[in-house]
Amino acid sequence: MPCALDDTSWIRPGAATFSWMMDHNSPKSLEQTIRWFDLGQQMGWPYALVDARWDQMTDAAGTPVPLERIVAEADQRALKLFLWFNSGGTNNTGSGTPRNLLVDAATRRATFQRLRDLGVAGVKVDMWEADKQQLIAWQREVIEDAARYRLHVVLHNTTIPRGWDRTYPHLLGVEAGIASEHYSNTKPLADQIPEQTTIAAITRNVVGAFDYGTTLLSPYALPQSPRRTTDAHELALTVVYQSGFNGFADTPEAYLTQSPEVRHLLSTVPVAWDETRFLAADPASHVIVARRKGRTWYIAGVNGKTVTIAPGLDPSAPNYTPPTGHAQQLTVDLRDLGIQPRSTLRLFADTSATDPTLRLTNPRGRSLTVDTAPFGGFIAVVQ
Repeated sequence: MPCALDDTSWIRPGAATFSWMMDHNSPKSLEQTIRWFDLGQQMGWPYALVDARWDQMTDAAGTPVPLERIVAEADQRALKLFLWFNSGGTNNTGSGTPRNLLVDAATRRATFQRLRDLGVAGVKVDMWEADKQQLIAWQREVIEDAARYRLHVVLHNTTIPRGWDRTYPHLLGVEAGIASEHYSNTKPLADQIPEQTTIAAITRNVVGAFDYGTTLLSPYALPQSPRRTTDAHELALTVVYQSGFNGFADTPEAYLTQSPEVRHLLSTVPVAWDETRFLAADPASHVIVARRKGRTWYIAGVNGKTVTIAPGLDPSAPNYTPPTGHAQQLTVDLRDLGIQPRSTLRLFADTSATDPTLRLTNPRGRSLTVDTAPFGGFIAVVQ
């Protein structure tokens, strides 16, 4: 369906900090929340997501922190907030709060009015848990009411959007897939993520914005769920996946200790694009995507080819063995994108097929050939 909004001038896609992934209790702590606010300020991202149980937030002395204080701390750092809400009602048994504020129209609109008056930018509405007809209708009501109060929306634990972000462009992202949070709450799925990145990019993401939670650079979220992808693979996901609300899901230290070049890349990579081209796609093997913003091309490829895996097994299972991947050479003909030889190219990639260490180079020529390590990848910025 065509756009349902008369005025879209207020809609602002953007990147955000996302603390819950690496610290589930952080939204309940003012001090921890501020750590991620400081990260957002230093990285120049416009948004900060405060996830489940933010309404239970206290300071170090145990004093409850009102929403006005949370907003003020974000404002001091030039950040706008996205706040998590449990969809509530009768559709789930999840205990996360705040809950039941979005069920009936009167309470929902009063909640949205308060958020708008405080300057909150958006809401993440979670825990839908089913595709029943009444729940889909309810989601539309939430999205439509959010537009009344100029609030952006992200949906989690629900079905794929199927064109809703065209009708409602303030719907910036929907989870509806095997997202990175499985590193921290569903261990048997963690080993499948490298392969899934090559599948979701051409199945899930092509039907609507995918709120994935990109760019994990720490070794693991939980010790029993180590990250298998290389750093270059993780950087590539900022381009391979598209979302109007890119939640950077790692710790402040994971980003702030990167090289100046990597920090600049993460600070400036767009979330909304002027052109997209799939250059190569082999599900469960590799994907190469090129996206353009203005005159700058971002070309990214991921290698998810899996040789051995123990699918569905927890690492503590007696028959468990870690997954293994296969090195691949990925090639891009830059002429297909109209890129001229005089263009400047910065390539972030695995050092070699056998060395997963991240390396920055400035190759030249009419084609780009990258040797990716097992579960590796690359991202190139061409100007």
